Amino acid sequence: MAIGELISLFAPALSMVMGTFLSFCIAPSHQALSLVQYFAAGVIFAAAGAELVPKVLRVHPPTPAGEIPAPAWQQTLVVCVSFLVGISAMLAIKELCKPEEGEQEKEKPPQRPASQVGEPTSAETPSVLPLERTRSEPSLALVTPAARVIKVERRKSYLKNAIEAWELCKSC
Repeated sequence: MAIGELISLFAPALSMVMGTFLSFCIAPSHQALSLVQYFAAGVIFAAAGAELVPKVLRVHPPTPAGEIPAPAWQQTLVVCVSFLVGISAMLAIKELCKPEEGEQEKEKPPQRPASQVGEPTSAETPSVLPLERTRSEPSLALVTPAARVIKVERRKSYLKNAIEAWELCKSC
């Protein structure tokens, strides 16, 4: 095997492993997660389109029964209308599954005044203490201490689980 073939074999696997360990250290924002999901959906649409659309649009010869298939413009129209119906169905499902306004209000955490930013609330677990804010981190004042602590604790638990899994794999 040539070195180029080896690189093309191991590059995807190595990037997946690196991405996995990076995800233990960095919690992606909601916007970054959304962008990745939209990218994945686009890849799926492109794969389906590249595989299925040429077969649908191909002009077929007459069948043994003598039936002539629809002209190419009608086939193209059917594909476009089907795509629009599918997208409309997905958007309709999204709208139907949205929680009502009253339900959204119940799920929101209570807002605390700026004077209480360092004090834990009853919603926080007693074992989790808020992080101290330093002068070098002024932007963190916009995030509640509970959110910062939960993110740090999640990262620690993810890393702990990864280390335990690694130790278990090494013992096998």
